[in-house]
Amino acid sequence: HQRLVNTKQRPKAAVFAEAGDAKEVADFALLFGYGCDGVCPHVAYEALLKMNSEGLMEARSKQTFSDDEIIHNYRKAACKGILKVMSKMGISTLQSYKGAQVFEAVG
Repeated sequence: HQRLVNTKQRPKAAVFAEAGDAKEVADFALLFGYGCDGVCPHVAYEALLKMNSEGLMEARSKQTFSDDEIIHNYRKAACKGILKVMSKMGISTLQSYKGAQVFEAVG
């Protein structure tokens, strides 16, 4: 991201992360904060689909979910979580958050 900004080519390019270790909202928020336009958490998808095939994703009402529903629900929850993180910082759009690097090291 920074290299593209410095060479004035960032508006012409999109940065996508195919990240196997990104699975939580904090992981996505960090990637977006450092300039990613999109994230593909393929390992998280595979884990969810495996859990679904083993019957570990049943609701209390014994409702089963299709693979598409599982992925849709995961994406929806991740989007809501990212919006919550941004709103706590007073940021209303992903464009304002992307590449801002508004993080503090704690601990």
